Amino acid sequence: MRNTVCSGILALSLLLPAAAQAQTATTPASEQLIVLKPTQLLAIGAGVVVGALVAQVAIPTRLGLIAGAVIGGYLGDFWYTGSQLELHISTPKT
Repeated sequence: MRNTVCSGILALSLLLPAAAQAQTATTPASEQLIVLKPTQLLAIGAGVVVGALVAQVAIPTRLGLIAGAVIGGYLGDFWYTGSQLELHISTPKT
């Protein structure tokens, strides 16, 4: 029960930065900017909680809890983005 509460607190703490409004910043053209929508953060947070719960049942250790939370977060993001993976490959300038 304690681990479940801790994983819930972790998921909620990951959602807190979405409540703050970020100011626009100028970025060089070579850098990519990652944009997360609040609903996407909710999907990631739900994936963290569900992944932690499932891993805690399957592997009742702290490592299993953390691994399940991380994998659940990635799967939540993967599900939210419509199961589309983007791969960007660039060649180094010589």
